[in-house]
Amino acid sequence: MDGWPNDVETLQVKSASAVLILANRCAASEDDEDTANIMRATAVKNFREDTRVIIQLLQYRNKVVT
Repeated sequence: MDGWPNDVETLQVKSASAVLILANRCAASEDDEDTANIMRATAVKNFREDTRVIIQLLQYRNKVVT
């Protein structure tokens, strides 16, 4: 993932009350961008389950309400 820090420690997730993940609207593939952002959100939740994660998706069909 070019341009992204290598770990959640660098992102200071441990002390964050929320994490905002924004989509790259210029991405070559909107589905690939959404997939990468969903994986980022999953990584944050695996690291710290009680952190609020707000994620922007480019394609509505990629949204699943749980």
